[in-house]
Formats: sequence, structure tokens, C-alpha cells
Amino acid sequence: MIRKIKKIFQDHWRRQSIIVITFTCLMINAFALTLYIKNEEINDKKNLVIHSYEVLRQSRLMLVYVQDMEIGQRGYFLSSKTEFLAPYEEARMKIDAVILELSRLVGDNEAQTNRALEIGKYISLHQQMLDDQITRFKTKKHSITVRDLMENSIMLNHIRLKINTFQREEKRLLDLRQIDEKKKRNEYIRTIIFGSVLAVLGLIIANGFVIYQAAKRKKAELELKRSEEIYALVTQGINEGIYEYNVEENKIFYSLGYKQMLGYTDAEFPNTIETFNEHVHPEDFKATWENINKFLVEDELHYRNFFRMRHKDGSYIWVMSRGVGIRDNHNKVIKLIGTHTDITDQKEVEEYLMRLNTDLENFTYITSHDLRSPLVNLRGFASEMEFSLRELEQLLKASLPKNDIKSKSINAIVGNDLPEALGYIKTSVERLDQLTSAILDLSRIGKRELKPELISTEEMVKKILASMAYEINNKKIEIKLGELPEIYSDKMSVQQIFANIIENAVKYLDENRPGVISIKGAIFPGEIQFIIADNGRGIEESDKERIFDMFKRARNVKEVRGVGMGMAFVRATIQRLGGKIWFESTLGVGTKFIFTISNRVRRDVYHER
Repeated sequence: MIRKIKKIFQDHWRRQSIIVITFTCLMINAFALTLYIKNEEINDKKNLVIHSYEVLRQSRLMLVYVQDMEIGQRGYFLSSKTEFLAPYEEARMKIDAVILELSRLVGDNEAQTNRALEIGKYISLHQQMLDDQITRFKTKKHSITVRDLMENSIMLNHIRLKINTFQREEKRLLDLRQIDEKKKRNEYIRTIIFGSVLAVLGLIIANGFVIYQAAKRKKAELELKRSEEIYALVTQGINEGIYEYNVEENKIFYSLGYKQMLGYTDAEFPNTIETFNEHVHPEDFKATWENINKFLVEDELHYRNFFRMRHKDGSYIWVMSRGVGIRDNHNKVIKLIGTHTDITDQKEVEEYLMRLNTDLENFTYITSHDLRSPLVNLRGFASEMEFSLRELEQLLKASLPKNDIKSKSINAIVGNDLPEALGYIKTSVERLDQLTSAILDLSRIGKRELKPELISTEEMVKKILASMAYEINNKKIEIKLGELPEIYSDKMSVQQIFANIIENAVKYLDENRPGVISIKGAIFPGEIQFIIADNGRGIEESDKERIFDMFKRARNVKEVRGVGMGMAFVRATIQRLGGKIWFESTLGVGTKFIFTISNRVRRDVYHER
């Protein structure tokens, strides 16, 4: 009986054990499955984050190539040296692959795909513009106008805005993905803690599963490491190095490409802030850290800095440092991740172009001043000769016979030929004086310090019209004033712009019909647009390219006095105020000048070095 009860007990224990073991196995299996699912979710989120970083890198690379094309073209135009086309051709060859890769990366996002296609379209148009200008420049030297360069700049700014819009959207996706990844990691940690308590009861089975998970994780890490190595090779191929600055812990990581850019191996360049400080040029050290600290405390989207770093061979290279900040819940930057690009060649080109520009300014200034001295002498001696001729003429009339042939010949020379020659000399001197004055005025545009203030353009225009009231009333010109909004800008510059254009409108009206001049303005985001239209002579199609050039005038205004510097002066002044100018004209109908002036105070415009 006891044996039977013992057997029943043993059977019951065995059944209970089987139930417990079975339940434990089910729980451990459920826990293992949960870990597996969470791990896969983390990997998926991590891949999305990596994907966004790659999209941002490709978009930044696209902008770099576009800028390289622009710089290469300008260098070629300014120097006429074909070696400046090398970066242009290289960037042009690479940019199509970047556009294709970017479109592939965002293929699962319709909105980003459309933006990428639109960027590609504008880049293609920009390439065509640059190619056409280079071809035109090669076939006809010096046929490229400032207007061409302005159109290139406008297109480049448009492309930059499109890329910035694309990057902002991708950064928004990146932030969301990083939040999702962090959330999944937290969920993963909580699951491990809770499941570990249950896993103790099934340690043998769970141990096998953990080994399996560890092996899988190891494989994933190897794959990620391989991806990082490939990414590093690509980064080295485009002459960039990667860094990651942990602001909270004051720690920094430099990629191998970063170190090799400076001539070091991985072991020779420790991952410390001190290493960075030791290699920054002493003259750039203060400004470099000021820019870094400014980015850390201000709400900026992108970090950008330029400075020199010491190479292993003792020389210094110019570096363009770009990055993005990772912020916490309080919008504080906790990490700065970015790239370093060697722009030494670009800087050398820029310095060369700056020297050329400075030499040109000095040449203009010195030439204009040196011409003034002989002009004053010519004008003075011409006046003395004119006075002497009058005295000589009186003396000859009193001393020479009236009907003598020689007397008539002498009187003709003294009374007609010499005064006529002196008249030509005085006219030429005045013309040359006007030209040198115009050159000096144009060269001074960028040197005067601008003083922004609130301007009533309506009041300003009325004063300009009042100063020209005699000519306006004499010609019976009808003035139509529309809305003229207030603007915050440099008063003297704005007044000179309006005065020049209105004066031209009055001077070049058609005498065969009553003159009408209309002046109005409109407010747009960040700028004010003004329109000054007349029903004057208009401009021939063949003359439209030369209106803003120095010493160039339309061919149908030769009887009106002028040196052809007014519109060149206007365009240079408007560009300095952050605006642009263009016109529409029909011969025999009239001309409409449209110009914009920035309504924002910009540090680089009003506080020049």
C-alpha cells in the first residue's frame, strides 16, 4: 500500500515536474522569442539611422561638387587658365553618380524622391549654363558678363535652398528614427531585466539561446564593422575625415581618414581634444573655438568652420569643418558629428583671386588719381593758350595789313583753326575727367561703411522728383506714384539708386509723345521690390547685354550727354545691399527697371573688414 502511495506520489511529482519544466520551457522560449523580436527591431531602427546619415552625406557631397564646379568656372574666367577647369570637370563627372545614388537611397520616400529629382533637374540646368558659358568663353574671350555670373550665383543659391530643404526633411526623419531606436533599446533593456528573473528557472535552455543570440549579434557587429570600413574607404576617396565630439564627456573620436588627411597613422594621432588643439594654427585657435562654442549654445541647424591645421610634415592645410548637432530633450547639443575636408587648393585659388582683385582695385585707384594731375595741367594750359590767342589775334589785327594774303592766312589760323583745336582739347579733357571721376566713384562703392536706418522711400522719391521739377515740368512729364513701402537699409545708397534710374527715365524719354513715369514698390519675404517704368525710347535687343557694363550706352541715346557709368554704379550698389536688378524693354515703347533691396541687416554687408 505504501509502495503504491509512493509510486502515486512519484508519478504526481513526475507529472508536476514535467508540467513545471514544460511551463518553464514555454516561458523561456517566449522570452527568447521576445528578445529576438526586440533585437531585430533595434537592428531595423539602426539601419534606418545609418540610412539617413548616408542620405545626408550624399546631399552634402552633392552641394560640394556644385560649389566646386562654380569655383572652377570662375577661376577659369578670371585667369583664363585651363588648369582651373580641373576641379570643375572632376566635380561634373562625379555629381551625376551622386544624384543617382541619392535618388536610389530615398526611393521608398515619395516626397524626398520628388525633392531629389527636382534638385537633379536644377543641377542639370546649372551644368548646362556653366558649360555654355565656358564654351562661349573659349570661343570668344572675355564674352562672359557679370550678369552671367549673377545668374550662376542665383541658380547656385536656388540649388542650395533646395538641398537645405531636402536635408531638413531628412534630419527630421533622422531625429525621429534616433528617438525610435532609443525607445527600442530601452524596451530591450527592460525586457532583459524582467525576463532574467524567469530565465533563472530555465538556465540551461536559456543559456543555449543566449549563446545563439550572442553569435548572431557578433555576426551583426562584424557586418556593421565591414560597413564602417567601406564607409571609411569612401570617405578617404572624397578627401574627408569624420569626427564625433561628445560635449558632455569632453571626448572626441577621429576616423582614420581624418588622421591620414594630416599625415598620421591611427596610433600617432590620439583621440583627445588636446591633440586637436595642438594641431590648430595658433592664429586660428581663438576664432575656431569661438565658432564651436557659438554653435553649442545657439539654436543652429548646421555647424560650419574654417581653419588651418598642422600636417605631420610641418606645413599647414586649410580645413572646412562641417557637422550636425545631436540634442537632448532640452535642445542642448550633447554630440557634434561631422567631417573635415581639405580645402587647401581651394583656399590658394581664392587667395590668388583676391590678390588679382586687390591689384585691379589699386590699379584703378592709382590710374584715376595719376590721370587727374595731367588733366589739371592740360585744362589750365588750354585756358592760358585760349587767353593768349585772343590777345595775339588783337595784336595781329592791329599790325597786319587787312587785304594781304598772308594776313588772311594768319588770321584764319589764329582766329579759327587754333581755337577749334583748343575746343577739341578742352572737350576731350572734360570727357576724360568725367570718366576718371566715374571710375573713382565706382571703386569707392565697396569702401564706404553702410549705416542702415529706417527709410521712407515715398518721401525720398518725392524729394528727388522735386530736385528735377524744372526739367519734369518743362517736358510735361506725368509722374505716377504707387505704394512705396519703408525699408531698413543705407539711406545714401538707396537715394543714389533711385536718383540714377529716375534721371535716366527723364533724360531718355521720347520727344514725340508725352512722357509718363511710374514708380512703385512691393513687399516680399526678406526684401522689397521696386519698379520704375517709363514710356521712353526703349532699348534695342542688341544693346540689352551692355546696359550694366562700364562705359557702355545704348546706341539710340548718343545725343544725350553721359559717360555710361550710371547703371554700372546702380548695379554695384544694389548688389552690396543684398539685392539684384534687371529690366524689360521694347524699342519705341518704353523700359521697366525692376530691382530688389534686402530688408534684413546682414553682418557681412554692413560690417565689412
